[in-house]
Amino acid sequence: MAVVRDQHKMRLHLYACYAILCASMQLPETSLRIWAAQNVSPEWLAMVMGLAGVPWCLKPVVGAFSDAHPVCGRHRSPYILLHCVLYMLAWLGIGHNLDSHATFAVLFVLQSYCIVVVDVMMDAVLVTQVRKESTEEAGTLQSNVWICRAAGALLSSIAG
Repeated sequence: MAVVRDQHKMRLHLYACYAILCASMQLPETSLRIWAAQNVSPEWLAMVMGLAGVPWCLKPVVGAFSDAHPVCGRHRSPYILLHCVLYMLAWLGIGHNLDSHATFAVLFVLQSYCIVVVDVMMDAVLVTQVRKESTEEAGTLQSNVWICRAAGALLSSIAG
């Protein structure tokens, strides 16, 4: 009974984390686009967006690194915690340094890298939980996670 309760809690945590993850990725978009339209050239913004896409190409490297280098014996949660804090600090830095284009670019790429790490770690936790599903439940957890991701992004788009 305790195992079922723990799995249920883990599912709820995954749903919440994925909804928040996607909401945090979507929320700054509207404000960023308004600021960029008034303050930077389209070419410069395209360059920064291109650089911010590089970490997304490194997802397999991030996963392999966390598997090979546990922190305090743990492979996922320390990376999630550290990179959530760095993500928050990067956005705070962006908000306070909008006058410096170079600082903006560095912090924007940093926040992209941080969200990639959190996404990879959450995906690894999801895979671990999916493997515990019975054949009757197969695919349920992953489907629900994608619903939560979409709901988080939608609510964030509406709020932003």
